[in-house]
Amino acid sequence: MTEEKVVEIKKKKPKPKMVEIKAREEFVSCVGDPKTVKTLEEAITKLCKEKDLTSVQFVRKFRAFRLYRENKHLDWISLDELNKYFGLGLKSFKGQERNYQKPLHRIY
Repeated sequence: MTEEKVVEIKKKKPKPKMVEIKAREEFVSCVGDPKTVKTLEEAITKLCKEKDLTSVQFVRKFRAFRLYRENKHLDWISLDELNKYFGLGLKSFKGQERNYQKPLHRIY
């Protein structure tokens, strides 16, 4: 009779993916200072590694990031919350000038 060999297949751990920051140009133009941008990008990357997030999307209207895990939206974090969470000591982003549009002219 022949002997059967049992081969155990070891699964490789997936390599950590790079965090994708969607709408990066809007984020950079919103914050302005390159030093601040770098600090916030490092904080976002650290947050994504802690919470196992795959990508983030900056939404200028809310001055916040949408947090995603495997293309599924989980939560929001604003620039001020990110600043407080990591104790970055940056100035508040709420006081900056906002780009509001004129109110729409309603016909009713």
